[in-house]
Amino acid sequence: MARPYLQEKYPDDALILEHAWDRRELYISRNCFGNGNDNSWDWYFEGESSVTVNSLEEICHWLSGCEYILDRDLFNQEDFWQHPVTLEHTRKGDCEDQALWAWRKMALLGVKAEFVVGYLESDHENHLEGHAWLVYEHEGRKYIFEATGHGQEEMILAFEEHYLEYIPEYSVDLDFKTYIFKQGLSNL
Repeated sequence: MARPYLQEKYPDDALILEHAWDRRELYISRNCFGNGNDNSWDWYFEGESSVTVNSLEEICHWLSGCEYILDRDLFNQEDFWQHPVTLEHTRKGDCEDQALWAWRKMALLGVKAEFVVGYLESDHENHLEGHAWLVYEHEGRKYIFEATGHGQEEMILAFEEHYLEYIPEYSVDLDFKTYIFKQGLSNL
């Protein structure tokens, strides 16, 4: 399939991504991240938070008290992205709601995390589920932050031990630069 808009920025097949976690900076519309993402990235960082955290452990502890619930059950919509301050009041949300809240809190702690959407291997054989998570580095090691996990051991995952379970499509960093991964190319 011809993609002239990609060829302008990435001539001569420079956008070929061999591995699932290879990525390139590329403008990605916010709706590619999810149909419920109706706001600019900076919107998720606006407003006064009522929850103070001073460590990744405290982020995990607070999220452990949240209930995972699908958007269709909570908002009667297939996809709806809550503002992190709203999540603080409801204590209910799905993967992107909890990951966005954690992304905002990590930024306040000085942790340069990226918000990632893609797929997670489910417990069912050969089944992938749409999912959102964070990726960050700490003391020279890369981690996946699984905001919907139960407790710190299920939330802070060593990248090298868990990356094969996650198939990224797109990510956005704290400068709101967006990136495409190998799986995301199939959607353009």
